[in-house]
Amino acid sequence: LRQYPLNFTAKSMTAKIHYFQGHGRADAIRFVMDTSEVPYENVTYNFEEFGQVKDTELFPSRQMPVLEANGRIYNQTRAIISYYCTLKGWNASTAGDVYYDNWFMDTVEDFIQAYWNGWIFNMSLNEEEKKKAGEKFINEIAPRTFAQMEKRFNESSGSLETYLVCDKPTPSLFITLTLMQTICYDSKDSRDLQASLQANAPKLKEFIENKVTGEFASYFGDKAKRPTSEY
Repeated sequence: LRQYPLNFTAKSMTAKIHYFQGHGRADAIRFVMDTSEVPYENVTYNFEEFGQVKDTELFPSRQMPVLEANGRIYNQTRAIISYYCTLKGWNASTAGDVYYDNWFMDTVEDFIQAYWNGWIFNMSLNEEEKKKAGEKFINEIAPRTFAQMEKRFNESSGSLETYLVCDKPTPSLFITLTLMQTICYDSKDSRDLQASLQANAPKLKEFIENKVTGEFASYFGDKAKRPTSEY
């Protein structure tokens, strides 16, 4: 069976993004597709529905998100986002910018793992242990991570007037903005986390808020493009 390459510039193509009803890892894919003006459809599942279909060919790694387009199946969030950015000429072009781009993606991944797997979705914890995990995340992990991110933002070629690590919207921009927005602004603990972000990374906080409410407001303010999380 011949497999045709993705043509992300084709206006007639409507891709399908398969994910849970929420932000999560699909958020950055939706964001980069919207910014690239590529049409897409959200196909959402609850946990029971996904359990019934995850062993099918549609989900090669039994995980989501999955992008379905032109008869092909694509998974792995960073790979999809990197493809889009390469197509648009949005990749970092110097060794230093590449380093900071990957640094932000790795750091945000560690942060999200600590939030989701270490606390929010850690089913192995009892009520008291979960409370302590939450306190550790808010009082230790978040401040330390925010301070590191502020330092790297100041070191990089990014700025409040341009983008995160240089003068182009590289892959780390899409991942960082969506996941930071989910954790620090959309979650039930957003007040504490925004206070920590202000105390430890005021410039980064200003950058995030400027981009979310300014240049990219049409994405972040549209619930049809960005389905509301269930948690």
